[in-house]
Amino acid sequence: DKDAYGRSASVETFLHEIAHGVLSKSDDKIQAKLGSGSAGALVEELKADTVNMSLLSRAIAQNEAKIDVESQFLAKLGTLCDYLANKSDNPEDSGGRYFFTGLKIVHELLQSGSIERGESGKYAVHDARKGIEVMGNIGTTILAKYADPNTNPEAITAFANQIIALKDEPMMKDFVAMVRGK
Repeated sequence: DKDAYGRSASVETFLHEIAHGVLSKSDDKIQAKLGSGSAGALVEELKADTVNMSLLSRAIAQNEAKIDVESQFLAKLGTLCDYLANKSDNPEDSGGRYFFTGLKIVHELLQSGSIERGESGKYAVHDARKGIEVMGNIGTTILAKYADPNTNPEAITAFANQIIALKDEPMMKDFVAMVRGK
């Protein structure tokens, strides 16, 4: 349903921007943890793209979300595929933070079985509700890093490097090639 997808895309954008304000990088303590480099920018973008799903997942679990879960998941997946198809895969480029955000989230969705590759080679949504929960769990993990008094730019860089390394996994190479039409 085109209208449901449009509403879901609007909710996705709205929640994403709200999530940037949760433990905001404009707070000096948070900025000191993130540092000023590309690793901090990547983790901040990943926070915004997953904390929003944490909020949504909780609302769904409590039957408080007046949304079409499937459409909401597809809107999010569309955003992630756009990141992977159209943003730079160089972590130092400004688009890299989006590419690697998409890479991490899609990796977790594939690992969880929320999206699956069928025998035909095509990918399909298997469990949208679980996918939203998986994304929310990433957000919870990142918020814990932001709140941890021992988090520093080196820890953020190490976390970002783990995400960047996903680019070399065959499963992710195949998915990125698919969304890039190769």
